[in-house]
Formats: sequence, structure tokens, C-alpha cells
Amino acid sequence: MEPFYTAAIADTIPSELLRDEVIEITRKCLGNLPKKVLLVWEKNRLEGLSYKEIADEMHCSVKQVDKLLQQASKALKKALSDYL
Repeated sequence: MEPFYTAAIADTIPSELLRDEVIEITRKCLGNLPKKVLLVWEKNRLEGLSYKEIADEMHCSVKQVDKLLQQASKALKKALSDYL
């Protein structure tokens, strides 16, 4: 089964070649994130959990969840800057 982000990208980018390139860059970027950052990103973006739900589950503050999601967003924005 394709990860959620792959399907979302495939639905929004018309060119198959460009779409495949963006998917690969996204996979690499996510794979290079620190484990905790990736886990928080997956819980929020793939599982749909709120910041509070993630904080409760991971025994941390909502502010910490926000900071971790900001790290993920910055990394993705940088990796995909040529395509945004």
C-alpha cells in the first residue's frame, strides 16, 4: 500500500516524471528526519492526530510537538524548494 503522502502527491502533480521525482525527494527527506520528528509528523499527517493527542501519547508538551512538526516542515520545504 502506498503511503498517504505518495497518493496525495500523485493526485496533485500532473506530470508523471515530475510526480515520481517529487515522491522520491519526499521519501528521502522523510527518511532522513530524526526518529522523533518523523514519528510526530506521521502521527499528525498520516494518522490525523491533533497536537494534544500526540503530546499525550508521547508524554511531551504541545509546544514540543509544534517544534518537531516545524522541523519536519522546514526540512520538506527545503528539500522541495525547486518544486514549490
